[in-house]
Amino acid sequence: MERTRKTYPNDWKTGFGITVSTAMSVIASAFMSSYFLLYLTDYAGLGIIGATIAPVILAIGRIVDAINDPLQGLIIDATPRMKFGKYRFYILLSILITGIAISGLYSIPDAIKGSVPLLYVWILFFYLMYDMGASFGGNFALIQTMGASDVRTSKLMLYGRLLAVFIGAAFSSLLLIVNTINKQIGNFGKAFSITTVAFMVIGVAVSLPAILMVKQGDADVTEKDEKVHFKDVIAVFKYNKAFLVHFFGVLVRNFVYTFMTATTAYYTKWAYCTDINTGVVTMIS
Repeated sequence: MERTRKTYPNDWKTGFGITVSTAMSVIASAFMSSYFLLYLTDYAGLGIIGATIAPVILAIGRIVDAINDPLQGLIIDATPRMKFGKYRFYILLSILITGIAISGLYSIPDAIKGSVPLLYVWILFFYLMYDMGASFGGNFALIQTMGASDVRTSKLMLYGRLLAVFIGAAFSSLLLIVNTINKQIGNFGKAFSITTVAFMVIGVAVSLPAILMVKQGDADVTEKDEKVHFKDVIAVFKYNKAFLVHFFGVLVRNFVYTFMTATTAYYTKWAYCTDINTGVVTMIS
């Protein structure tokens, strides 16, 4: 009996493309959630300055993110339909911006490490660039344009999460790679930067072809659909009390996570296990 060939959006090509196109986002998120503070305090050669800068940047980032995400949503919504597909376009943009941002964030030049103001500018610039790139990733919106069944949509979302688990497991070898490169060049900061850029190149090389494999559907909007305006966003905050509570709940939760992580993992270490003047780890309490 001949097997029926599956058609869009149930075909293998669409599933593979949607899933693998998230690789860059997953890798970048892993860098930010697992290694941002570690890089600034232990690998960038900043000493105690790194332990001071990191929580401040994370706090500023949370505030900007709360404002930035709705604005970027407005930008995407206001973008006219294009043959390439506007969601595909912004996902492609997200992949490139994120790759550049993470590479810059983990490659602080030696020339600016002696200037605290320049350090703040450099780190904040690339951190906000990363945040902007991450917000442009619209894989779920792209899936919604396909008119897929609930079962197919759930499967596509599941595949992405399974890929995240696989990448997370592979990501555990990052510090091993950093240490191996350091043995060759004798500089932990540069070793971390080389490893980061290599991961970003891999992420871009995998994600870009994958998103090009995906066809954006026509089930999302028509030219006659009403566009969202800035006043509509304000109205949501003004009249939708449930959303307002949820919004501030998420904002507070993000602050709690940020400061708990910084305090438990880094403030304690740098307060009790380092020379406070140099930032050199002594392991003496």
